[in-house]
Amino acid sequence: MLKKLLPIIIIVISITSIFFSHNGQIRGVAEGNLVVYFLDIGQGDATLIRTPNGNDILIDGGPDNTLIQKLGQYLPFYDRDIEIMILTHPDSDHVTGLVEVLRRYKVKKILMTRVLSDSPSYLSFLEEVDKEKIKVEIISQPEKVDFGGGVFFDIIYPLESFAGKEVESTNNTSITGQLIYASTTVMLTGDLENEEDLVKRNLNLKSDIYHVGHHGSNNANDLSFISAVDPQYAVISVGADNRYGHPNFRTLKNLEITGAEVFRTDKLGDIIFYSDGRSFYQF
Repeated sequence: MLKKLLPIIIIVISITSIFFSHNGQIRGVAEGNLVVYFLDIGQGDATLIRTPNGNDILIDGGPDNTLIQKLGQYLPFYDRDIEIMILTHPDSDHVTGLVEVLRRYKVKKILMTRVLSDSPSYLSFLEEVDKEKIKVEIISQPEKVDFGGGVFFDIIYPLESFAGKEVESTNNTSITGQLIYASTTVMLTGDLENEEDLVKRNLNLKSDIYHVGHHGSNNANDLSFISAVDPQYAVISVGADNRYGHPNFRTLKNLEITGAEVFRTDKLGDIIFYSDGRSFYQF
């Protein structure tokens, strides 16, 4: 019996060793560097940021509880703290996965707009926030947030308070900004659709990595904006064979025009970059 089971045992041990070795290498790289995990959570967004001093920043949570498994995979088992959670906007494919995170992790602070939405997932999220008495900062204007370890989030949108307001499109309330570590930058736009307005403000939008807006949708990713960002790498968070047809051909063409190297979660799974402050490297 043991002889028959031996090949299976060897395979299981090998796969387990590869898994823990891979994550051990990532955690090793994380020490002293900025690591950005664009997580494969299906048709939605979830980005984990780990700063050089070990702070964990979570931006959005995806459409289900896949995020919990991802956090368990990449964070040390003893680390149950999320220093800052950011909800860019309340659509279900961004907020749903955060509800269970609030129940299982100690979240110290949340950045959000608190725009009105009747999404059941968003209402559950707000209920957990109130229940756990988590500190909330309402983002209503540009500001620079210190993530720790020399990492900053330079928020450039929104320009007004959406708190308690009903809006036509919650996408256009998305918290948008540049993640900055020394001379390296990542542009994060959530599902913002009117990013061409940012270009008109003559901001320095140049970034090494562009987390492609609205999953590569056609109603975002204007060529003028992508050209202003001029990224070396573009990451698209998108579900395989999704019903929206994301990413759109026009978006892919605009990225091609600007010369960005494109990475997609539906094809590559989790996409991980780390920065030493001078350059980004893909893990």
